[in-house]
Amino acid sequence: MAGFPHEPTDDAGAFKYDRYWTGRTAWSEVFCNSRIFSRLMWLRVPPILKSGPEGFKDQEGERTVMVGNAIALGLIQGSTVALKHHLRGEI
Repeated sequence: MAGFPHEPTDDAGAFKYDRYWTGRTAWSEVFCNSRIFSRLMWLRVPPILKSGPEGFKDQEGERTVMVGNAIALGLIQGSTVALKHHLRGEI
């Protein structure tokens, strides 16, 4: 049926829809991969700063590592948003 908006009736419309769908799946992959990378980084970075052979396990060192992790997560999120703005030409 040609009445549905997701079924274009002419070749130009089909081409536009194909480009739209390709872009949508690519953006979905970027978004998903940034979430996976953030999750891996959060889980795999040890919460203990090691300064010597035994390391130190005080709260200040753990807080420093957690703040560093939070900053890194913000940078991952920021890079995804920056990519979106660059692709849209909004920069």
